[in-house]
Amino acid sequence: MRKAFIFFFVIIEIIMFVGCTEIKQAEATDLILLESLETIHPTETVETTKQAESDSPLLTNSPSPTEVVQTELTATETPQIVKTKLSAWVAYWDMDYVMNEAWDMGDSLDSIVFFAAYFDHKNRLFVPDEIDMLLEEYDLALFETLPYKYISIVNDKKNKNGSSSLKDVDLLYSLLSSDNAINKHVENLISLAVDGEYDGIEIDYERLRNDLLLWDHFIKFIKLLYVRTEQEGLLLRVTLEPNIPFDKIEFPEGPEYVMMCYNLHGSHSGPGPKADEEFIRDLVIKMEQLPGEKAFAFATGGFDWSDSGRVVSLTEASAVELLSDQSAIISRDQASKCAVFKYKDEDKNQHEVWYADNITLRYWIDIVKEYGDYPVAIWRLGGNDSLDILFDE
Repeated sequence: MRKAFIFFFVIIEIIMFVGCTEIKQAEATDLILLESLETIHPTETVETTKQAESDSPLLTNSPSPTEVVQTELTATETPQIVKTKLSAWVAYWDMDYVMNEAWDMGDSLDSIVFFAAYFDHKNRLFVPDEIDMLLEEYDLALFETLPYKYISIVNDKKNKNGSSSLKDVDLLYSLLSSDNAINKHVENLISLAVDGEYDGIEIDYERLRNDLLLWDHFIKFIKLLYVRTEQEGLLLRVTLEPNIPFDKIEFPEGPEYVMMCYNLHGSHSGPGPKADEEFIRDLVIKMEQLPGEKAFAFATGGFDWSDSGRVVSLTEASAVELLSDQSAIISRDQASKCAVFKYKDEDKNQHEVWYADNITLRYWIDIVKEYGDYPVAIWRLGGNDSLDILFDE
């Protein structure tokens, strides 16, 4: 009996010791957390570690055409994780670390779109060798849940002399101007997808604009392609530009339609965001009249406009690096939540940079989510610093 009592007493002592230890650890953790919170200043201005030079002015006034306000560090500046059906493009000309970015996004990534197959000088469809290299990386990426893989088809053409014709409308007329031509093109697409072991096809034919005759050919083509993809067990999505004549086209039910919510500003314009609130809301309202599943695409990165007339496309990572190199002070545009900064180069040319980060993307996506739980597409993987913060579960 005495031995049993001693054993019981020892057990009680061990339990009390472990309990006290856990309480002390919890108290220490709470103290560390409290001290870290006390070091946060909610109204601290965002700027680089270097002091801003006198010729890199603070953007307290609005760069035309939208108002820019000073960014503040607050608790809400870290966006919540987006939980939605998500796809993202990978481009053959920028393969560095794209599968790493895809993997970092975790199970959030529903599909990857390989961009893109296009046409040779004889209007024959082909896939660049770089796409095959990306597919090898895809197979080795060890996704916990393997995303669907689409092959994107664009109306770009590689000419015989090595030059390129981008968004070639004459090519579309050649491919779609008769029933026989449409049938041939559809079968070529099906063969490409089946032979390449893709799960789906994306059609990204652009610059149709207000050419209603070409739209008629295009709609016939989409109807037939959808029938054939259904027969082959393939997915089909169709990417649309913002400037299409919605009220004059009757889109068929079946494919997923993806609206490009970008290009509001770019190399074709002066400084500004790729998208803003008004632009996005207008597109969502217009897209609601289309049948079937609809998705909305947003572009990462941005542009650097120089008063010399030169416009340079930037990834988020290159914009952040430029911000640091130029010791610039960053502000955030009110209407788009884009990051904005100015600087002067060594030739004294004034530059204005606008780019999207995870805060921007979260804002754009939230606008769409007000209208429904629509899928989201990201153009594109590569050169992004913070997509994993937004999408990784």
